Amino acid sequence: MLNDVERALVSRDSMLPGLAALLDETVLTGVLRQQKPFLSLKRVSVTYIRYKPKTSCVVGVTLYIADEIPYFCFVRALTRSRFISYRSRLVSDGKNTSDWPETPVLLDELAAFISSPQLDRKLCLAALYNNKYTALLQNARGSVTGQGRERWHFLRYKPGRRCVIGVYRDEHPFAVIRCAAEKEFFRQLRGSQAGSSLAHIELLGVNETDRLIATRWIAGKSLDYFLHGQEYLSLVTLTGKSLAKIHNEPYFLPEKQTCREALQQLWQEHGMVTALYPELAERFSHCILRLKALSEWLSHEQVLLHGDFSADQVIVAEDGRSVNIIDWDRCVYGHPAGDPGSFIARTEMDVINGELTAAQARGIHDALLAGYKMERKINAFDIEWYTAKALMCLVVEPFRKRDAYWPKKAELLLNRVEDICASATPIS
Repeated sequence: MLNDVERALVSRDSMLPGLAALLDETVLTGVLRQQKPFLSLKRVSVTYIRYKPKTSCVVGVTLYIADEIPYFCFVRALTRSRFISYRSRLVSDGKNTSDWPETPVLLDELAAFISSPQLDRKLCLAALYNNKYTALLQNARGSVTGQGRERWHFLRYKPGRRCVIGVYRDEHPFAVIRCAAEKEFFRQLRGSQAGSSLAHIELLGVNETDRLIATRWIAGKSLDYFLHGQEYLSLVTLTGKSLAKIHNEPYFLPEKQTCREALQQLWQEHGMVTALYPELAERFSHCILRLKALSEWLSHEQVLLHGDFSADQVIVAEDGRSVNIIDWDRCVYGHPAGDPGSFIARTEMDVINGELTAAQARGIHDALLAGYKMERKINAFDIEWYTAKALMCLVVEPFRKRDAYWPKKAELLLNRVEDICASATPIS
C-alpha cells in the first residue's frame, strides 16, 4: 500500500503509468500473477529502486514462486511512448516475449516489462549463466574450485549498475564475484586492487571483457552483527585503528573527492529529495548552504579512503583478534574524515531504525575514534562536517530500500543534520 507521500508522487508523475504498481509490492504481485510464467507466484519483494522522474523507474525484485529458490530479476517502467518503441524493437528482432526468462515479459497495462538479470544490457551476467566464471577462479593461485558441487547466487543486485555473487563449493562459500557496468568497472577494479595490496581482501582473478572481479570469501561475521547484539566496543576500537592504518598508507588513486565535489553530490541528492518529498527540499538546501559556509574551516589533507565505510563492511575474524575491511568498490582519494563520518552516519541511521539506542551509538562513535587516534590525528569539526554530509546522502535511502516509513525516517535524518550544522564549531 502506498503512503501519502507516495500517492502524491504518483499524482505528480503521470508520464509513468507503471509507477504506482512498482511502488506497491501487493499490486505488482497481482499484475505478475496474470502472466503465464508467474501463475504460481507467491509474492514479490522489492529490494532496490532507481527512479528518474517522468522518464523511468527500475526496481530490483525477488520472486518467490511456489517452492522454488527465490529468483532475482528487475522490472522497468517507461513512458508510454518509450514502451511502444521498446515493444516494437522486440517484435522486429523476432523475440518471442513468452519465452521467459530468455526474453522479457511485457506488462502492457503498466507500460513496463520484467526481465531476467541475464538480459541486463549494462552487466555481462551471461558469463555467470554460461559458467565462464569458473575459468576466472581456476586460473587463480592454488585453484580454489576443488572437485565438489558448485553453485552461485546473488548476494546483491542493482539492475544496470552492479551485482555481487556468492560462489559455493559443497555449500561452503569460497569466493565472491563482482560485476559492474562499464562506467563503474575500472573504479571498482582499482578499489579491489587497493584492498588487496593492503591485505584486507584477496584478489583471485579479473575478467575485464565481462567486467568480473573475483575475491576470496573471508570467514567471520560482520561488525554490524556484534553491534546489534551487544556493545562490542573493543572490536570497534580495533576497527578504528585498522582504518587509521589504511589512511596512513602512501597509496594514490586517480579518483579524488574534494570538498567541492562532496557539495556537488549533495546538490544531486537535493534533486532526488525535491522529486520524492518536495516538502523537505528547502530544509535540505539550507543544510547544503550551511555546510558550504562551514567548509572553509576544514583541513585540506587527503588520503586513501574506503569510500563507503560502515560496520557491515568490516569482517571480524573468527578468533576476534583482527578485522578485514571489504567492498572497496567506492575507494577514492579524499578527506580522512570521510570514512569515520560515513561509519557514524550509518550508526545514526541504526538509531532511527530502532536497532541501536542513542547511548549505544555514542559509545560506538567514541570507541571508533579512540582506536583511530591511536594511529593518527583527526579533529572533531572535520568529523562533524563529514558525518552531516553522509547523513544527507542517506535521506532518500529508506525510499530506495522501500522502507514503509521512509518519509518519517527522511525527516528524522534531516533533523539530525540540522542539529549537527547548528552545533558544529570550527577549530581556529
